[in-house]
Amino acid sequence: MSSIDLDLTNPRLAGIVKRQAITNQKDAVIALTKSAEVHSLCLSIINNGYHPDEVLIAINDETGKSNRITVIEGNRRLSACKLLLKPALLKGSPEYNKFQRLTKHDNYKESIETIKKLSVVILNNRSEAASYLASKHTSDSIRRWSPYTQGAYLRGFLFEYKSVDKVKVILRNSMPKNKIKEKLFHFELTEEILNLECWNEKELDFLMDNIDRLNVGAIIRFISTSEFVNTVCDIKISDFGQLSITSKPTSKLLVNKKTFKKVLEKLARDTLIHERLNTRQENKELMSKYLNEFVNEFKNDSNEIESEETDFIFTSASYPENKSHTTLVNEDRKESKDEGDNMPSFSEESNKKITKLARKKVEKLLPQSMLIPRANTKLLNICTEAQKLSYKTNLYSSSLMIRAILEITLKIVIKRKNQFSELKKIYKERANDFASILNFVEKNTNKIVDDEDVKIVRHAVSDLQKQSKELLNLTNHEDSQILTEKEVEHVRAKMLEIITASFKQL
Repeated sequence: MSSIDLDLTNPRLAGIVKRQAITNQKDAVIALTKSAEVHSLCLSIINNGYHPDEVLIAINDETGKSNRITVIEGNRRLSACKLLLKPALLKGSPEYNKFQRLTKHDNYKESIETIKKLSVVILNNRSEAASYLASKHTSDSIRRWSPYTQGAYLRGFLFEYKSVDKVKVILRNSMPKNKIKEKLFHFELTEEILNLECWNEKELDFLMDNIDRLNVGAIIRFISTSEFVNTVCDIKISDFGQLSITSKPTSKLLVNKKTFKKVLEKLARDTLIHERLNTRQENKELMSKYLNEFVNEFKNDSNEIESEETDFIFTSASYPENKSHTTLVNEDRKESKDEGDNMPSFSEESNKKITKLARKKVEKLLPQSMLIPRANTKLLNICTEAQKLSYKTNLYSSSLMIRAILEITLKIVIKRKNQFSELKKIYKERANDFASILNFVEKNTNKIVDDEDVKIVRHAVSDLQKQSKELLNLTNHEDSQILTEKEVEHVRAKMLEIITASFKQL
């Protein structure tokens, strides 16, 4: 039992990861006890024992640790077993006393004998188990995951295999393509709703706490109607798992990215917060009136939009664009396509000549290979821009952007690690000041990043505070002082050290 680990990428944890960081086994156990009926499983084991035919599916530890395996099927059962053997795993959690009381049950000692050794089937990798897991966790005959969780599970494969068609093949055709896209649509739309910047703290807490129960299905049904498509815009999921938004020739509105967010906010508020949009919309007259609200509310925005802005891919995932897509896609993503995909074949000698003539690669503020987390739309957008910006030819813009990326990233991580209340307690009204944030991170680095990154991050933050303070606040930068490439290069290096460690938490 001690050599079997829970899967920290378990789709059941997808919604919880939006609210808190899950970086170790204890975090995962606590999270699952809140969301996956682990207590009832514990009671079942105590009353009936652990059935020997309940086999766990696992893979060898993906970080290379010897004699350790990670369970990818059976995380609830494994959590229940671990907690029966060691309820202290929940110490400090509200659930602790409830699980501790189980040790006083008459059958406790007898039942734990049945879980000291568990039957495990070890597979080579996650792909090998994909078909089995897909059929199990998307089947009506099994206790169902929420649509959001199923979408999170499928997105994990999409992230690796890039297209829905390839995911379908990996899943051995156990799910039809339209079903895969349906689950991804639910997940991606929910993610965009959660990433909207309009929510106050109370609203966001409500959405996060109910992430698996949000009636996003009602929104999807409404926006899929021909009336909405022809009046407002056509919102679909692409074959690459991205939200695709198109204004039709019949549309009464022109919808660009900015307007799309406003439309999505209205849909989300009316459905998830105010419950105006019901599960089933059958009253066509009411539906028509509701549609007119969109036209009246956003027509002024629409008048200012150029038609070429209204056909785009909208996603915060790092998937490749469909190269045959003829409509306008995000310009900032075109640059990151593999330039060699459609190149003809050359002989080895020709390749050598081409190498000699190749232009020197322009270094960007953020490496284009860096995976940007989906934790925050603002962070995603600014990092995407940073992946296009040549810092050596845009020193002042780069300096300002470095500060913005650091400030946004550290704020999000501090909140994810449940340290924001401590920050406010120490710095009070200055808690949101960048200087306060840096100072807090330097003193509490071990609470913010993984142990292996503490030394690097603490040193980088200390360096920024002592040597680069003025550079990070250009308003205090003396007019006579010229910003040099070396200065920006130094601060960029420190930023990359900090965000590389911080992004792991997001």
